[in-house]
Amino acid sequence: MLAMWLFAALLVSCEKDDSCIDPTTPNLVIQFYDYDSPENVKSIANLNVVYLETGDTLKFQNVDEIKIPLNVNDDSCLLKLVKDTASDMVSFTYQREYVFVSKACGFKTLFHNLEMNVSHAQWIKDFEIINHEIVIDTSAHVKIFH
Repeated sequence: MLAMWLFAALLVSCEKDDSCIDPTTPNLVIQFYDYDSPENVKSIANLNVVYLETGDTLKFQNVDEIKIPLNVNDDSCLLKLVKDTASDMVSFTYQREYVFVSKACGFKTLFHNLEMNVSHAQWIKDFEIINHEIVIDTSAHVKIFH
């Protein structure tokens, strides 16, 4: 009988297996728009996003929206956006906030006060930051007009 009570106590005291179902670090969402008709989205046939700090490249085809990760270890991220053969340098600056999610998920990073700068522009004609706070990635943070 004592063994049964000890077994029951162990079952009650054990935590269930943690699995990470909570959202993690949100991505930056960029939507692409027609410069001549700014209310219309405009797809890009071939787009490469090159992270200049690491050399990593993300490739996209026939997209009018992309989701890309920002640098969680620094308050800036420097990218080269290559559309066909034209490339523009884009930098993002922000403040990071680390938020504990759970034991299974660990921490996530939120980004505040997003700022953007474009240099050596060959194909980006304009941009607009529509949300300076990156806490979810279900809607656009930045519009790029081309």
